[in-house]
Amino acid sequence: MDLDPEKLQQILSNLLSNAIKFTPEGGHVYVFTEQGEYNGKPSLELQVADTGIGIPEDKLEAVFDRFYQAPAPWAKAGQEEGGQPGLSYPPRVDRGELGGAGIGLSVARELARLLDGELIAG
Repeated sequence: MDLDPEKLQQILSNLLSNAIKFTPEGGHVYVFTEQGEYNGKPSLELQVADTGIGIPEDKLEAVFDRFYQAPAPWAKAGQEEGGQPGLSYPPRVDRGELGGAGIGLSVARELARLLDGELIAG
């Protein structure tokens, strides 16, 4: 498998940065990799997962839009003690803490495409 190490490093850096930013203190970020074959070609599957505030299903594609930022932090329903179904707001996370320009995931997706790959959220 012949991958551009600089592009791959930038993709991983952007994914990890985003995961860390949205994972509360004491949470975890996981990285999984698997080499395989896709359409008869060698492939690399890279997954970044976290125990952070999550992404609502209807926003999964929007996070890859350049300059996209969620209007307010969200959490998985019931994640917080006493959480109610739907959205809840973790007290330690506010828009000021999260910051960012909203381009990291967009750049990561573009780099993945340059490597004949894809980047999906789920």
